[in-house]
Amino acid sequence: MPLFGILKGGDVENTGLDSELSAVFSTPLTITSNQPVLAADTLSLRRKTMGQRAQRWEIVASICPTVGSNEYLLHSVFHGHEKTFQVRMPQIPKLPYSNALLYVSGEYVKGNTVLQYYSETTGDLVAGEFICFVDTRKVYLVLSVDIINQEIEIFPPLITDINSDEPIKHGDMVTLYAKFETSTGLGMTFIDGLLMDPGTITILEDLNEQSEIL
Repeated sequence: MPLFGILKGGDVENTGLDSELSAVFSTPLTITSNQPVLAADTLSLRRKTMGQRAQRWEIVASICPTVGSNEYLLHSVFHGHEKTFQVRMPQIPKLPYSNALLYVSGEYVKGNTVLQYYSETTGDLVAGEFICFVDTRKVYLVLSVDIINQEIEIFPPLITDINSDEPIKHGDMVTLYAKFETSTGLGMTFIDGLLMDPGTITILEDLNEQSEIL
């Protein structure tokens, strides 16, 4: 089972190696889809709702306690609540993830939810898997997979255009660009004298494509 957590500083490639992590996520861990909705009740108490296009992923996770490691301390204090960093996006345990090299088949414009793909090696995507594309920062959820036609449905709809032959990152190579929620404490808590336990943190997906990665 791969490890998921906060990647070490800098805009570096996430290849799935455990050594690339500066802090490892533990349980309990929650992944939430934040999508604003306008809602109102009529006089007859019938609820009317209207969804918005905006969507971001939010993670609430515990950090594995460590002994003698200062990486989370340095990372959290350096990035604060305003700087963008990279996270290896957690995946659902025990799904049959493949190591296939996958690419987008055809060109797709902003708003598309159905894409075709092709593989250079044996393997496919699975429903419930998070993916991202090499040239954009947004993370998407695979809602369904048509293996015969090599077609997937994703959520949310594409927020940017996608070029043909663009690589699809999946499995433990999906990178979430994020910031700490302002309620998350920065620093370190020591328990039992030596054991360092940052506790529970909240991470918000950064949807600003222009943010510098530090």
